[in-house]
Amino acid sequence: MAIKITWTKKLKDVLDRATQKKAFTSKKGTEYEADCVPELDVIVIGTPTEKKDESGAITGYSYQVYDQKLDASFSISAPNLLEGSSFKGVAFIDVRGGALEHKPEGWFSASKAVLIQQKQQ
Repeated sequence: MAIKITWTKKLKDVLDRATQKKAFTSKKGTEYEADCVPELDVIVIGTPTEKKDESGAITGYSYQVYDQKLDASFSISAPNLLEGSSFKGVAFIDVRGGALEHKPEGWFSASKAVLIQQKQQ
């Protein structure tokens, strides 16, 4: 049987930023290597929402963001909550992402989120 051809853009092409390979550890403890954007500066345009696992424990937060360089908005997850981050500049560190099957959009995840003002101090 013939294989199915898929066409998936690389992270650097989607976010129009340089990427680098970095080692990560999954929540299950599996080590893997992925392309990531070392720092993605965007504007948070809403209140972060909690992400929960099957037991109801908080596993991170989802931020709706606006990227001025791309003139685009999308959602990005990070493990930490930034209080008062709405409509402020935020740096997402070690951003990785990929395509979602059967959907036109993708997913993005960061190792942490930092207010840009705090990062500069």
